[in-house]
Amino acid sequence: MTTQTTERLRRYVRALKKRDELWGFFNALNYSGEAFLFGGAPRDVAFGFGNKVHDLDIFVSGPIDLDEISRFSSITRRTNFGGLRLFVGSFEVDAWELDKSFAFRANASNFIGVRNLLHSVCFSTDGVAVSLKTGGVTVTPAFSKSLDDRVLDFVTKPAELEPVVGARIARLALKLDLALSLSVAAYLRGCLESFGNNGLIAAEARWGEHRMLNELLVAQLAARICDRASMSASHKLERLG
Repeated sequence: MTTQTTERLRRYVRALKKRDELWGFFNALNYSGEAFLFGGAPRDVAFGFGNKVHDLDIFVSGPIDLDEISRFSSITRRTNFGGLRLFVGSFEVDAWELDKSFAFRANASNFIGVRNLLHSVCFSTDGVAVSLKTGGVTVTPAFSKSLDDRVLDFVTKPAELEPVVGARIARLALKLDLALSLSVAAYLRGCLESFGNNGLIAAEARWGEHRMLNELLVAQLAARICDRASMSASHKLERLG
């Protein structure tokens, strides 16, 4: 990852910390640990789409003081993954404690740390985190490769076909203008065959008002996958010949 990208991420975090509603909230999260910005926000900033960030995902290396953070949030509830859903000013925030994240609950033998969390993500584009205390940026080699090559790949491939994963692949490919690795393309093709275009569009309901898929876009993406599969088959035949 380039120095310019690292500095862009740090500038983004500095800008967030200057917002009155977030400054106190970040300090509360950092009080008993170190808070890291994770997920879509740093990913989109790194790929040059920071102006489209709608929500923040944050994990904390220590315990979260519910009484303290409730002073900065209008609504607080538990999510299905053991985190907290908060609305801080105009931002929707998901926050959770690092040791309670699925990566370490599912495999207790893993050393609990930022890098191990980033190595457990589904997609290569998810392997980035920025400290809300120091501004330090942590990325995985898979993330850097995706950023350099503009290709979406799996880090942890789902065991089964899931329409919501297919929808996420489509969103990432379209939003960030990414090519798909052979593995991701095959997974998306399987989703389209199993659930159809409308199944992926329906699965996007979890993104609420931030949906972006429609029949035309999904059909165009499916055509790209077919073209790539045809090219790959042709190359194999040429090598065999």
